[in-house]
Amino acid sequence: SNAKTVMLVIEPPFETDVRLTFGWTPPATNETVGLVEGAVLHEFPETCSVEYRPSDQNSAMFIQANLSEDDGTYRFFIDTEEHSTKGTIVAKCGMFDNSEQSVSVDLPLPPEPVGDDDEDAVPNDVDACPDTPLGEPVYSTGCSDSQTDDDGDGVVNSNDRCPNTTNGATVDVNGCAAAQRDTDGDGFNDEVDACPDTPAGEQVDATGCSASQKDDDNDGVTNDVDTCPDTPAGESVNAVGCSESQLGPQGPLKILALHGGGQTANGFRSMQGMQDLMASLSDYEFVFASTPENNNVWIRDPPGGKGQPTTDRDWADASIAYLDQIVEDQGPFHAILGYSQGAAMIPVYLANTENTFDKVLMYNGYLPTTHEGLMDTVDEAAPFSTPAMVFSGENDDAFKDMSPALAQRFSDCTQIHSPTADHHPPYQSDSKYNQILNWITSD
Repeated sequence: SNAKTVMLVIEPPFETDVRLTFGWTPPATNETVGLVEGAVLHEFPETCSVEYRPSDQNSAMFIQANLSEDDGTYRFFIDTEEHSTKGTIVAKCGMFDNSEQSVSVDLPLPPEPVGDDDEDAVPNDVDACPDTPLGEPVYSTGCSDSQTDDDGDGVVNSNDRCPNTTNGATVDVNGCAAAQRDTDGDGFNDEVDACPDTPAGEQVDATGCSASQKDDDNDGVTNDVDTCPDTPAGESVNAVGCSESQLGPQGPLKILALHGGGQTANGFRSMQGMQDLMASLSDYEFVFASTPENNNVWIRDPPGGKGQPTTDRDWADASIAYLDQIVEDQGPFHAILGYSQGAAMIPVYLANTENTFDKVLMYNGYLPTTHEGLMDTVDEAAPFSTPAMVFSGENDDAFKDMSPALAQRFSDCTQIHSPTADHHPPYQSDSKYNQILNWITSD
């Protein structure tokens, strides 16, 4: 093979010059020790040091501050009988580029000298902010963060969530420009986000838009519910985005999809594995059912909790009646598909309904064994003759070992085990994806 030499250049991170704030608490009455505290502002506070150098005293009298490497705050005490209260506070920082700031101070002692009205240790004649709120640390200008607007965006530092706004950019009340905001939290800042109001949790493309916000074939039906995503221009479509030329005389084959326990129909629809499957089966219509039970479950826990089995044969009647109504209103269905508890619901439903399907697909499922009454109805009706597919993932530690028992309730069952999948329907990149696709589309 041909060798290739690649040069890798690693640039050091950007480091701003160190900035220093400080505040002074003079000695209490009849005491001589005062306190200086504040913060150094730098990307790498763990590289910083702060030192007080009293005027007209040698280096043996210098005071090293105690500095927090986590947030850059520091403090040191000055014994006014030993150290001059006139001096310089020196801050040094730098991981790759060293910087230093020195601030000259004249720390007032009781009785307080005339000339520092806001008691921030910056004399009035050089204090740019002579009315600093009491106790707020200040910069060498005598101004605190509530009085300073470093990036000039009209929002003071103490309220500015984006302190490095580009000059001239329009900002919101938090001091952030569009280039600094990501309103919908999808990883794309508002300046380049074509869809800045993406619903939480939905996956987006390179433009910042999710399937529920796009309509690639411009038929008026968004991609997330468009069964026919490539409708020819100008053709009228039905509620699921299919025109007459795409449906044929019998219409699309329908698949009834049952979400997992605690999940919603839309949550199931938006899972990557389901998005991939719907894209591959664009000529099928997926109907996502939503359980009538509380807490988004198809089968409620037993009255005493999961560890206390119930013998009630009618425990899932509400879900069964709901699915019967879905089939009556929107059927017939070519297949029924379930994920997790939705897969566990399928044998319960088949055992308690007269409705039939051509195929059954169960992803990451199990048998509801804590519901002994429901299991009696399943075992009485099993084995089911409907061709079935049971999928499991090697990394689905909590459920993969339950799949064989589920498969045993079907006389014609194909078991597909992914070496990489977790507790989710397989992605298009899964090595077993095409095997499942071929099983679904085969006669």
